[in-house]
Amino acid sequence: RMTQYKAKSEEQETISDGLLQYPVLMAADILLYQAAIVPVGDDQKQHLELARDIAQRFNSLYGDTFVMPATHLPTVGSRVMGLDDPEKKMSKSTMNEGHAISLLDPPAKIRKKIMRATTDSQPGVDFETMGSGVRNLLSIYQAFVGCDDDTMRAEFGGLRYGDLKKRVAEAVVESLEPIQKRYHEIVAEPGYVASVLREGAERVTPIARPDTSRAAADSLKARAHARAHAHVFNRPAPPTPRCCRSRARRGGPRTPRAARGRAVRGPRAAPRSRRWRLDEIGRAHV
Repeated sequence: RMTQYKAKSEEQETISDGLLQYPVLMAADILLYQAAIVPVGDDQKQHLELARDIAQRFNSLYGDTFVMPATHLPTVGSRVMGLDDPEKKMSKSTMNEGHAISLLDPPAKIRKKIMRATTDSQPGVDFETMGSGVRNLLSIYQAFVGCDDDTMRAEFGGLRYGDLKKRVAEAVVESLEPIQKRYHEIVAEPGYVASVLREGAERVTPIARPDTSRAAADSLKARAHARAHAHVFNRPAPPTPRCCRSRARRGGPRTPRAARGRAVRGPRAAPRSRRWRLDEIGRAHV
């Protein structure tokens, strides 16, 4: 069900185990703090489904412990596609230089990437027949600016692609400017990141500790219950038939005659006191 792992395995020879570990760590972060609604992108929806499966399974085994998280997808920009290939999701792991926009890319680099973005063969924006590349650029603009569909149609209907790309580039540069400014301020202040991590741990530990303690207690209680009733599932094996024990003492095989087929063909004539009979499961008894 992890489609990202399947897609990466088809494109690359070697795959990091982080692709398998990340969904589990994400589920742990969600369930540990009893998150009821989780805003994610469309590509993370499958990971949230895994978190729901884990919560449902744990609650069914150990009692009502975790909240079942609900998915909250944005109405616009839930899946941003690559600038060079609008059929594939934008990914920072792609090696192509013009594929993705980094949050720390300088304005000139952002403009260059967007101006080289793939569009289609039409002269301008047509909302009825536009290709995936044009739709992706419009989605990026709408996600950053926050305008509705009617405003998008009024502003961009019939607009040439060169002017469209300039509008999108300016919107992205303007939106990323305060983020980049704050990043450089944080980097320039030694010890700031470590202090934020320390304060965050102190703030969330009281929230997470009751959940971890309750989950551990429920798990231990269930294990103790399983050990107390182990005799129901681990019943002793039936005793070995006398014929098998006698053959084992003589060094012969332990398999009864009926299982080897001799008694099925018909046993040899024997004294009345030692004649063989077959029960309903095909075992030979004296």
